[in-house]
Amino acid sequence: IKQRKYTGTVKTNCIHGHCSNIAKKNKIDYNVPMENTEKTLVDLKEALQRLDNDMSLFNTLADMFLQDTSCTPEKIRELEQAARNKNPQAMEEAGKCIHRLKGAARQLSANPLAEKAQQLEDIFRQTAEGDTSVLTEELIDLYESTVSFLRNLQKA
Repeated sequence: IKQRKYTGTVKTNCIHGHCSNIAKKNKIDYNVPMENTEKTLVDLKEALQRLDNDMSLFNTLADMFLQDTSCTPEKIRELEQAARNKNPQAMEEAGKCIHRLKGAARQLSANPLAEKAQQLEDIFRQTAEGDTSVLTEELIDLYESTVSFLRNLQKA
């Protein structure tokens, strides 16, 4: 399996200064685009605007995302393999799992992850066609990069 690594970055103009302090402390350039894409893993500015600039609430949501074991890479792979046979029950279960992941990603403005999850969910829900094995691996790459980024952000 070819692994793609995304550079974790955030675009932000946080009004409280949290983000710039984190960036200075960890020597992170929060305005550098990710490798392989023009998008950022987490758009912190967008997330904070949605959360009334409440960084504590963002951290709580990030904790919930990191602790959620209902849609892990292993579970996603297992469901994708079962769904390949077009078993309606497996397709429905896979769609629900990916739907939950997409919603959690959107809460954090982890937009690339949410967009990839939407693509995969559409296939599992049979509203689109595509290669689930390729999309699954792309989704897992984004998921792991997002998890790593959020953990690093919490350490800062």
